[in-house]
Formats: sequence, structure tokens, C-alpha cells
Amino acid sequence: MDKEAVRTVLRELQGELKDPFDLDSASRDLLMELHDDIENLLELSSEATQVQHREVHTGVRASIHRFEQDHPRLTQALSHILDLLAGSGI
Repeated sequence: MDKEAVRTVLRELQGELKDPFDLDSASRDLLMELHDDIENLLELSSEATQVQHREVHTGVRASIHRFEQDHPRLTQALSHILDLLAGSGI
């Protein structure tokens, strides 16, 4: 897995979360939890289980679906993360 590429996109995601666009607190919490899950996956690297990989992948896909209509930049960052994770076999 290209950890640095994923971390770069995670920084983009953090930037999106700091922008003053209209996200309710539940959506922000969901994205922060997803961010933390991805960071944990990167730290575990080869020690991560397939279940952990699948959970992160599912979380990213669900977030893309949730935000795709109202937050295109956020959706783009999430899609990039999903592509990077999928490209690494997750």
C-alpha cells in the first residue's frame, strides 16, 4: 500500500472538514471516524486483518454515496482514497 499517497489524500480530507461547508455534526463525526480508521489501517499495514480492510473500504464507499450530491470536493477526496486502497488490494 502506498501509505504516503493515502496520507496525502487524508490531509485533503482534513482540509475539506475544516472548510465551512454545510456538514452537520453527525456527518463530521462520521468522517473523522473514517479518517481515524484509515490512519489505523495504515499503521497496522500488513498486520491488519481482511475484516479491518473490508470495514474501511465499506465505510469509504458509504461516505461517497452519502456526500456525492451535496459535497463534490469531499466526494472526490473520498473516491481518491478508495481508489488508492483498492489499488493496493483492499
